[in-house]
Amino acid sequence: MNGQIQIVCILLEPTYGFDLLTFRKVYNLLAQRDNKLNLMIAQATKRDSAAMKIIAVVTMVSLPSAYVAASLPTLFETFDLPSMANILLKNIVQH
Repeated sequence: MNGQIQIVCILLEPTYGFDLLTFRKVYNLLAQRDNKLNLMIAQATKRDSAAMKIIAVVTMVSLPSAYVAASLPTLFETFDLPSMANILLKNIVQH
């Protein structure tokens, strides 16, 4: 990495008069800013992860009971196949 910094300094020095110390100061300030942003992203990711765990637990608890509640009434219905066949035939003939 130091080789890259020196190359950039050599390229910029004649044009803008940057010395190596000034360039390293700017580079370090930018690195500090990036590190602060990475820390903020990591903290937000941690909060998001905790929320996702809560959502997963609530889903694991409520989804099976919702499935049972939705499918339970169908267990008690009786199907009369001849009457269903008549309804289907009437719909087919009408269309």
